[in-house]
Amino acid sequence: MSPNEALLAEARALAASAGEHGLALRLLGGIAVFATCPTSRRAPFARDCADIDFVCTTAAARLEALFGVSGWVPDSEFNLYNGDTRLCFRKGEKKADVFLGGFRMCHEIPLRGRLGEGPLTLPLAELLLTKLQVFEANAKDLDDSSCILLDHPVRLEDGDAINAGAIAHACAADWGLWKTVTLNLERIRGRLPPGKAQEALERIAHIEETIAAEPKTLRWRLRSIPGETMRWYELPEEVER
Repeated sequence: MSPNEALLAEARALAASAGEHGLALRLLGGIAVFATCPTSRRAPFARDCADIDFVCTTAAARLEALFGVSGWVPDSEFNLYNGDTRLCFRKGEKKADVFLGGFRMCHEIPLRGRLGEGPLTLPLAELLLTKLQVFEANAKDLDDSSCILLDHPVRLEDGDAINAGAIAHACAADWGLWKTVTLNLERIRGRLPPGKAQEALERIAHIEETIAAEPKTLRWRLRSIPGETMRWYELPEEVER
């Protein structure tokens, strides 16, 4: 079993245990891409994932008990300073991060009513958004986004498709998120491999068209006035303070 497969097996066990206790523990990050995108398992995108990332809308105490039963030990210092929004657990060399109540890094991704859409991972739209919301996106972030776009169609529904409507709705409420997402979609265009590139480019165009057509909120319109003269994103170290 490869290191990624071992991490995925741990993630499946934790998600299943959470489900038995009525908790929606959903996978995100590189292992979620590994689980849902065959392209991520082959060159040029194959890589070893360092940890497991989850999001869960529940109290920290319930999660600590659930992870403890499976042999995961809480990172006491990290949890002390971040436990209202994020928890960290370790099991040998393995590490698991859990975002509590939602997902926020460079931008906040709205997840209300969306965690019940899949049995293991976030819906593909939100999984893609967690990558596209990174302002200083690195090669891993852009490659993970590319894999999602290469392996899944874009529609106005969930399941095995990227729900363009969900992405557009999130971007229409937050000018900053819109700005970073559209910047990263443009960055991905130049990184796509030959062969399936045209199909992925058409999917990017579909997402962009859906975002452009979505009516923008008053909040979005007001924030668009100063535009890039005001910083529109946070950096991860600022969120984990």
